[in-house]
Amino acid sequence: EVNPRYVVTLGTQLDVTVGEMLEHLLNDSELQTAACYVEGFRPGDGARFLAAATAWREAGRQVLLYRAGRSPAGRDAAASHTAAMAGDYPVTRGLCAQAGVQVMETVEAFQDQLLLAALLEGRCVTGDGAARVGLISNAGFECVAMADNAPGAIPAHGPIHPGGAHRGGGLDVAALSPESVSALDALLGELSLREIVAPRNPLDLTPMAGDGAFARAAQLLLDDPGVDCAVLSCVPLTPALQTLPAGDGHPEDLTRDDGLAPALARLWRETKKPWVAAVDAGPAYESFRRSLEGAGIPVFSSADRAVRALASWVAAGG
Repeated sequence: EVNPRYVVTLGTQLDVTVGEMLEHLLNDSELQTAACYVEGFRPGDGARFLAAATAWREAGRQVLLYRAGRSPAGRDAAASHTAAMAGDYPVTRGLCAQAGVQVMETVEAFQDQLLLAALLEGRCVTGDGAARVGLISNAGFECVAMADNAPGAIPAHGPIHPGGAHRGGGLDVAALSPESVSALDALLGELSLREIVAPRNPLDLTPMAGDGAFARAAQLLLDDPGVDCAVLSCVPLTPALQTLPAGDGHPEDLTRDDGLAPALARLWRETKKPWVAAVDAGPAYESFRRSLEGAGIPVFSSADRAVRALASWVAAGG
């Protein structure tokens, strides 16, 4: 979970404005990210917001922005409850990007970037250009979806990032080293999967892979020197994995020390590379999701959303 240090709602901004608040919060050295949902700026406050955002960038911190009230209908809705002057969105978007603000196009993307800013703090991708991503799932369709979304994962009308430029498109699918390919091939042989799937990236473990095999494959992927970051996705609808709470009618117990959730929690603690998880399943598997989140792992509801979120984080300088 994300537990903000401050939550500030300003309403009509009659006494305190968005720009003033962003300026003030820069004095708190513990803050690394400011996430701003803004429907409009008071007259003159847009310039103050841009100056404060520039100061945040120069201090090595980041500002996220979802700019609401972009359409005529949205502007009317904003004016109805805050009397906000929404202004010209393309101009606002461009100026904010030049000031180093990461401008998000959807509330979902805004929430995703806030999550990653909080949970991936201290982890980073080094070097220039696109980051090389490792991808694992136990479902073939997810491997295809992740591969489709990784190259050029930032859409043409997606978020604008600091300086108005993307970092090489965000993500490229990593080419695995010969050593990693050999180790993964041996693992697939142990699982009698060698004739079904190949030791490649994205790696399709199939629903037959158990907890230990999934964790070993994830470790091998993250240890590869050509992998900068990763998405580890699990469709838990298989008896091969311990993804349900202990109960009647099944032998699973997601809290078992050799289960997938504890294994991924250990992997999270032991690696410094940025990675995220995806759990695509219904409410029966909410405990599994919560177990991963409790370990501090960013968890998404679908593999393609996880890839897009990670790509956006990387492109913003993650």
